[in-house]
Amino acid sequence: MHYPNFLNHHRAGRIETPNCSSINQQEYGYNPGNIPPYIFGYEGSVLMSIESTRETMMRYFNSEHSDVSMMAKDVTFTIMATGQEHQGPEAVLGMLNYFYHIAFDATATTRVSLFGENNAMVEGDFVGRHIGEFAGIPATGKDVRVPLCVVYDLENNQIKHGRVYFEMPALLQQLGIQMS
Repeated sequence: MHYPNFLNHHRAGRIETPNCSSINQQEYGYNPGNIPPYIFGYEGSVLMSIESTRETMMRYFNSEHSDVSMMAKDVTFTIMATGQEHQGPEAVLGMLNYFYHIAFDATATTRVSLFGENNAMVEGDFVGRHIGEFAGIPATGKDVRVPLCVVYDLENNQIKHGRVYFEMPALLQQLGIQMS
């Protein structure tokens, strides 16, 4: 397993990271013969293992956006095309419910999932039928398949941030809306 270069500076049994004090590896059970299960990031935060990130994200994905127990109390999801932010688990759940069950009867399909220490990314499609008002457009009953990418930041085995990249031009075209 390869860690980013700034995390590979092991000197005299210590982990050196930028903007973070040195941390004695022995305090955290580091065995120089093994890869540490956790490494330390900026300002002393503990980086989650890739497996821990994957487990947290799979619980979230398998809940089909209905379980917010793996979200931090101060989670923020941002719709990158508009800058609209949804803060807190209930606000994020409300946004997801609106997209997947009120404006559309939809699911997300996954093409690619990537997991890292404290980060995850999913690329896929938003697939469903337009059943309710969305962005001022009344329900059309049309089926849509829209490219979607979400980048997640995690902290302490919880989702802290989500950045949603949604292909609005593709959606509008599929709904029959002419863009000028």
